[in-house]
Amino acid sequence: MAGIKMNVEFPTRLCEVNGKLGYFHRWEQWSKVVDASPLRGGHPGGQNGQVFGIVEFEDGVRRVGPSSIKFCDEENAILCEMAKHHEALRKGEANAED
Repeated sequence: MAGIKMNVEFPTRLCEVNGKLGYFHRWEQWSKVVDASPLRGGHPGGQNGQVFGIVEFEDGVRRVGPSSIKFCDEENAILCEMAKHHEALRKGEANAED
């Protein structure tokens, strides 16, 4: 009887946060329940949510806001080159196809 062969990987990505290099591990959806206000006409209660990136630095792991993360890996370099090429095509540069 054959079994299931499965390989689960959690690759990291090199990133920069406020001038410090680190490894991005994953996104985290964080939420907190907010109680209803006891005051008449106050907030009915609910839930606040936020997204964080989990980034490993040389001195520890921290939650980081998405707008603070700048990826510095090969995947991001390819995206940057594609964006430059797309912009050149949009502007109609003759040698953009090279």
